[in-house]
Amino acid sequence: MPIRKSAISFWWRFNREVVFQGEAFFKVKKGDTFTVVSSSGTTAVLGTSFNIYARNKQYLVTCYTGKVRVLSPATNQSLDIESQQQASINRDGTMKLTSIENGMDEAPWMSHMFIFTGTPIQMVFDEIERQFDVSIKVVDDMEGLLYSGNFSRDLTVEEVLQMVSRSFALEYSYVNGVYVIQKK
Repeated sequence: MPIRKSAISFWWRFNREVVFQGEAFFKVKKGDTFTVVSSSGTTAVLGTSFNIYARNKQYLVTCYTGKVRVLSPATNQSLDIESQQQASINRDGTMKLTSIENGMDEAPWMSHMFIFTGTPIQMVFDEIERQFDVSIKVVDDMEGLLYSGNFSRDLTVEEVLQMVSRSFALEYSYVNGVYVIQKK
């Protein structure tokens, strides 16, 4: 039996909680609170706009306006972050606070921009796969390679791969429907 919309509205008044996996931007009216829960972390919202990235056991919260509280389920440690701050929960459950300097009021991906700062190259290739709906196979060991740069979703996948590959003297080819990345 399908759940009626009125039943959802009723329960939302009492338990304002979203179970979440992936990446999303939230904008919450001041005075309204709710909680976003994933297996890697929990964020209590206190009237704000923020972005959550919760994929592959990674949890990153960026606050654009207002204030949010981030909780690590592994350590029960919490961290309040404010506008232009970012909290990440490491694999061991410890938390890290950083400031962001972009001055934006929304997540860059909402404007088709993808910005990476010291990001493991495999995570960059994972995001390219997601954004362009392609398959990428990394042949050589890329452990320890960190990428800093950005790209627009308005570019072609080939333009993006060329830009990222050039930074590390890598090359890509297209073989049987898969982009293959290897060292030159």
